[in-house]
Amino acid sequence: MVEIFSPEKFLEKIKTIKYSHQQSYLAMYSSLLGGVVTEPSLMWIPIDDHIVHRGDGVFEVIKCCKGYIYQFQAHLQRLQKSAQGIGLEFPLSLP
Repeated sequence: MVEIFSPEKFLEKIKTIKYSHQQSYLAMYSSLLGGVVTEPSLMWIPIDDHIVHRGDGVFEVIKCCKGYIYQFQAHLQRLQKSAQGIGLEFPLSLP
């Protein structure tokens, strides 16, 4: 029989899932939560998010060296420009 999870059991179970490739994950901004998630097992995107079922989304790869983000402002500006280009609201205001 398939188990039906309560919210508490779901979170308990999901925190135990570990993949070796996740060891290098530092953080993910969650627009759903309006903040940064640092636990790889909790870096999730809802199935009804436009990025999942419509493909609407923009991505930026950011290099982190010795704890510092390389050219952070330039990355954010490119990300904002890309989001505006496809009509997505950018959740931050940049100078």
